[in-house]
Amino acid sequence: MWDLPCASLLVRNRGSPRQRGLPQSERRRNVAGAFRPLGPVQAAVVLIDDVYTTGATVNAAASALRRGGARAVQVVTFARTIRMR
Repeated sequence: MWDLPCASLLVRNRGSPRQRGLPQSERRRNVAGAFRPLGPVQAAVVLIDDVYTTGATVNAAASALRRGGARAVQVVTFARTIRMR
């Protein structure tokens, strides 16, 4: 609709166990190093994630994009979990 370029920029290096039910520290450890860029990355990219829970997956993916050359990574998500206390 907006005529913006869209491309897959990341690939998973390895599988990882499901994140569901894991505390934040384990989620971060679970996805650390799980992604790598497919090639050189533009200076500014938008990362799209379906559900933002603790941010572990987004952080791991953004780190991989920065290693690939991105200077700015903006995140768009479609749903956000809310922790009930």
